[in-house]
Amino acid sequence: MPDRPNILVVAMGHGGLAPLLRELDGGLQRRGFDSLVWAMGGGDGGLELLRAEGLRAYTPLRDHQILHFLDELPEQGYSPEHPRMQFYRAFEQGASPEARIGCEGLILIARWGMLIREQAMELLDLMQPAAMLVQSGIRLVEGALADLARERGIPLLFLEKGAFPSTVLVDEKGVGPLSLYGDEQRWENASRELTTEAQAGLDAFRSRFRAQGASAWEQPEGGDDLRARLGLDANQRILFVPGQVRHDANTVLYSPCYPNNESFLRHLLAASEGLDLFVVAKPHPKESRDEGHLADLLKGRGAWLPDLNVHDALDAADLVACLNSTVGLEALLYGKPVICGARAFWAGKGFTFDLLDDGPQPALREFLGEAAAPESKLLDPFLYHLLSEGSYGEPAGPWPNMDALAARLAGMALPGSGNTEAACQMMAEAETAALEREISLPADPRLLGLLPFFE
Repeated sequence: MPDRPNILVVAMGHGGLAPLLRELDGGLQRRGFDSLVWAMGGGDGGLELLRAEGLRAYTPLRDHQILHFLDELPEQGYSPEHPRMQFYRAFEQGASPEARIGCEGLILIARWGMLIREQAMELLDLMQPAAMLVQSGIRLVEGALADLARERGIPLLFLEKGAFPSTVLVDEKGVGPLSLYGDEQRWENASRELTTEAQAGLDAFRSRFRAQGASAWEQPEGGDDLRARLGLDANQRILFVPGQVRHDANTVLYSPCYPNNESFLRHLLAASEGLDLFVVAKPHPKESRDEGHLADLLKGRGAWLPDLNVHDALDAADLVACLNSTVGLEALLYGKPVICGARAFWAGKGFTFDLLDDGPQPALREFLGEAAAPESKLLDPFLYHLLSEGSYGEPAGPWPNMDALAARLAGMALPGSGNTEAACQMMAEAETAALEREISLPADPRLLGLLPFFE
């Protein structure tokens, strides 16, 4: 195999990403690059899905997916100010490894993170990627890799599952609220005017989005008349509340007031007490915990419908409330008033009602009673730029295709990077070693007490 530069992609295979990464790999191949995929989370991260697409995918290090257990912290009495919570939020703030290790009560977890950083450093020394595309960049392994890329001057882009079906969001700054699209000041200064052609393209996408009935995450079969199903007349106002995954980083890191769906739902119910508002809620398709108890919470005030398609809900709803789910963005495409209960890259720009805390808010009750549709002169430029500049997908739509992302990465790449064949062999050996290390964790009794956060 001749020497060819490699682009390191740090990502999962779930959520429809594997086929998109295959298209990216094809575009890189045509430009003289190979892509190597560092599979986040190993088998849980869709390693086999990535390999089934013909990608060179490996799991050389494991971080034990500790964020999956953060949803339990409030139940164990940990407030947002607790050192354990502060440790994870340090990743959001871009704290250095030294700063992260200084969080009181987290020395052992931080040492684990430093070990991952040291091993990632050794691997990057051998791989010498020409550029990197990192999904999320927040948790231990991908956070360490993103930090190292910055320190070494390796061209870096961040990736996350797109807000629309068969797309990814790509940003040079970060993901979610950390991205350029989450920068409120950037949109304060942005042009509010769209050309006639751009406006027509956005309007056409709106129509297709509603007609196709697809969502960012898989949904039950749609086509139901929600009002007929619930026996509600045309004058009954409906508030739709889509749930979120409790251990997802968007909930853990960016929802300081509402640690779970129940706390958010309770606040909405309290604020709307006495209003003529029927509340319809449903769980996230990827939520693993049974949230059936929320049906009891809604008795007499609404309905808990796990089998509800979001398009059926958005079509019938008068307004929508979510933490920071992409369903909020989909609701804006429907022209619905949206309440945002957490930090979101699409909030804080003048076309959503943003909850700043979980206390009594007369303004929230007023909005629930007389919500107005989002202001199009603020919303439409944001949606257009998000679709045409920040999103990539297959097939191409209002967004560029994955070949355009390959061209972007190739244009950023450093000269003189490593050999793909040697890098593949090294990553395969590291993957075997990582699996062997997991068989016998350190027996330090202090560490054993923290194992629920690593398993």
